[in-house]
Amino acid sequence: MGLFRHPGLQPLSRQHHDMLHHARTLREAAAEGGPDAADTAARFLAFWEQHGEPHFRFEENQLIACYANHCDIQRDPAVKTMLQQHTQIRRLVEQLRTDLAHRHEVTPLITQLGQQLDEHIRHEERVVFSQVQQRVPEEELHTLSALGAAPCQDR
Repeated sequence: MGLFRHPGLQPLSRQHHDMLHHARTLREAAAEGGPDAADTAARFLAFWEQHGEPHFRFEENQLIACYANHCDIQRDPAVKTMLQQHTQIRRLVEQLRTDLAHRHEVTPLITQLGQQLDEHIRHEERVVFSQVQQRVPEEELHTLSALGAAPCQDR
């Protein structure tokens, strides 16, 4: 049985579903090796620019800002983990961009990036979003939906 997600958080959860698809695609391309790894990495970077980075910014600037009105996010280990993961994923994306530009082997990097994305999304869905739903009032959760973007679905 899936997790209940408040309608205000559902657009973000749908984006997470799309990101999980890309994480799996990265890991599969790495496992198969060959030239498809670089092609898959390039497609992921296009997806990241259009959907991944804006998603992270929305979470940081809207979701966490809203959540901060109802708890001390400086002392919240789930938020701390989430933001650390955002930083790590962004670093991996930048390394991937550099490696592709210099035609370096990307297989180990896309394996790591796919795994980190998967772990991060599961942390947000299972821990962060659950806490947000418990602490943020109904009306404010609905405003997140109005501010949020549509699902990515750029596969």
